[in-house]
Amino acid sequence: MTLALTIPTTTKTFEKRPWRHPRLGGLWLAALAVLAVAVACEGEQRARDASAPPSLQTSEISVRFDVAPQKAPMMSVLAFHATVSGVVQRDVLGIVDPLAAAAPERDCELRDLDLSASALVAQGGSIELQELGGVGLALGSSSPATVTPGAASAAGTPTLGALATGTIIRPFPRLFPDVATVVGGVVAEAGPMPLGELPDHIGLLTPASELPVEQLAVPAAPRITSVNGAPLIAGAKVDGRDGLTIGVSGDPGTIVELRPFGATVAISCAVPQGTAGESTLIVPRALVARLSGAASPAGTVTALPASLDALSRTRVRTAPFAVASHLSIEVRASTAVELGP
Repeated sequence: MTLALTIPTTTKTFEKRPWRHPRLGGLWLAALAVLAVAVACEGEQRARDASAPPSLQTSEISVRFDVAPQKAPMMSVLAFHATVSGVVQRDVLGIVDPLAAAAPERDCELRDLDLSASALVAQGGSIELQELGGVGLALGSSSPATVTPGAASAAGTPTLGALATGTIIRPFPRLFPDVATVVGGVVAEAGPMPLGELPDHIGLLTPASELPVEQLAVPAAPRITSVNGAPLIAGAKVDGRDGLTIGVSGDPGTIVELRPFGATVAISCAVPQGTAGESTLIVPRALVARLSGAASPAGTVTALPASLDALSRTRVRTAPFAVASHLSIEVRASTAVELGP
């Protein structure tokens, strides 16, 4: 049996609620006040692409699955149409949702969100957001699943106790807070919502079609197997004084991120590929020291609660709308750790 979960896409009043990651807490209040920027491992800021067009239109549908051991997977959706000036298309989603920022091509980078707002203002850039109404996302699987009715989600969206395959999710419009007067408008979002299991694929529906116009496979969940030679467990103390050696199991393109809670800095790393999906990632000592220094209160040297994430992404261009659009899926496995001084 297929259960459709339909959310109205028009409303007279929009609730102010930023796009959130369920485990990052205060980071989002800070992250919505700034934009994403990358600083290379050697300390040199990457040059902006001089070919950025003066103006363009794009649409983004982004699906995120958060997974953790012994917890139900959570699903979040963000969809919007954007009129953009001074920003290349591939960077738009990462500016609206900093967790979706592109990984470095190789090695590791330190990202500081505080550095970017003034740069975008100085360049006269802007992103005007509009709700991408009428889209739906169908959870697909090769195996049947059962459905258990439940209460409303935290977003006010009627949900199931654990959403099952065959469910259709329709994002709901929300007002996106203005960021430095250059990013603002309305987005559509849904979740976080619990799932019974990760679906095999996601189907994209439009107002003009009751059948998926695009289907995209959900990546396998990656995982961090060890840190500095020890198995990774929730709450583990991670000593970064000599850098970090991280064992990772995942498909090609796996990314590792280390994000202190409540801070606007993070380390993002592209995982080198080893044999049989097993890889070893080296995070330089100097980069960990810069992260700890930037995230710690002035004059203090303390352990930092942080999230150590392994994630996989897939993205395709779709053509059901009048402008260029993309459907993106991310599977993020997060573990709370304590980054030692």
